[in-house]
Amino acid sequence: MKKTVDIGDQLRQVYKKFVKARSKQDLETKTQELASLNQEIGQPDFWQDQERATRLSQQAGQLDKFIQTWDSTLESLDATLEIVSEPDLELDQDLIGEIEEVIAQAEGLVKESRFDGKHDQGNAVVTISAGVGGVDAMDWAEILAEIYFKWAKRHQYQIDLISKSPGDEAGIKSIQFEVIGSYAYGWLARESGVHRLIRMSPFNSDNLRQTSFALVEVLPLIEQVEVEINPNDLRIDTYRSSGHGGQSVNTTDSAVRVTHLPTSIVVAIQNEKSQLKNKELAIKLLYAKLEDLAEKQHLKDLNQLKSQDKSASWGEQIRTYTFQPYQLVKDHRTGVEVKDLKSIMAGEIDNFMLK
Repeated sequence: MKKTVDIGDQLRQVYKKFVKARSKQDLETKTQELASLNQEIGQPDFWQDQERATRLSQQAGQLDKFIQTWDSTLESLDATLEIVSEPDLELDQDLIGEIEEVIAQAEGLVKESRFDGKHDQGNAVVTISAGVGGVDAMDWAEILAEIYFKWAKRHQYQIDLISKSPGDEAGIKSIQFEVIGSYAYGWLARESGVHRLIRMSPFNSDNLRQTSFALVEVLPLIEQVEVEINPNDLRIDTYRSSGHGGQSVNTTDSAVRVTHLPTSIVVAIQNEKSQLKNKELAIKLLYAKLEDLAEKQHLKDLNQLKSQDKSASWGEQIRTYTFQPYQLVKDHRTGVEVKDLKSIMAGEIDNFMLK
């Protein structure tokens, strides 16, 4: 009976938080937006512009999933509350497990509702670059990428690889990928910064303790650019895509590098076979970088931007992962600490991501 009372109280508390969070999602407006998109999708000439049609279809799909998730979770909460409110109810383990799943789903949505930034509800592009530390840093960059892949799988997000540069002996020099799903950027935004690893190096014959660094950069994938940049401030170069070991991916100069001259910010994309698609993605990421830099410099005009570098080295880390001689992951901004290294390696890093 006590278990029924405990889980009932927990359910009612979560229900109150959920209803409050749901009221702030403006689902009525989103439903109207979805209806408008579906009406446009139903037009006979909709697929004449395939790129626009694909973008709108994805937008409609994400909106529909967002609305359905909030509505279906509310229905599940209502039904579960009705069950636990029955007099003299005795819960078996299967039913308790189902109720806990509903609670976890609702709590997850309540957490996501905290993400109220301009681009928080959209997709994210993550870039991980090996920093100081040689082979260990390259290995660390690959380990970090695997942690994010597992985290994304736990959240049922899709991962699309944009580019990957293998390390000299092990690991990777850099990797860039898109995380697709509602609130992907909201979750990942706080991961931007230098991540430090301390461990006994598997690449050192003396098994000495090694400190290595990797830089994580997270940007929103901005679909509609709202700012103007002087075209004369951009340099666009094309080159041939290269794969593992420098081998050519294709025989055309499809890879694109875009440089913003005033800030020296560079974005290079080579994942698509189409030069046009690579250019469009590079421009989107460049605008995201410029907008992020403008916010940090408190500027309204992107043309006033100046260069701002961050190196993946000592003194810049936002989080330290100690594997040996003891196990501890500590976020230096919030003070959050986790000693269970296995959970971190399995992608359980939500506590570090919340504001």
